[in-house]
Amino acid sequence: AYSHLACADEVGYKTSAAYSLYALAIEHFRERVQFLDLGAGAGNETKGAGLERFKKGWANDSRPVYLVGR
Repeated sequence: AYSHLACADEVGYKTSAAYSLYALAIEHFRERVQFLDLGAGAGNETKGAGLERFKKGWANDSRPVYLVGR
């Protein structure tokens, strides 16, 4: 299963709603799929960026992804 970008309004960010949504999605797909791809930041220079840090917090593995075979 693949995740893409999501966003929230001001209340969603203040209450960290994304954590609850990801936790629910992981629980839902736990027995349904072999891999859950949360995506990452773009390129190699995003280390420490907020989105990448958030997604790595859920991960137990990391793999390179190539766009159109490159």
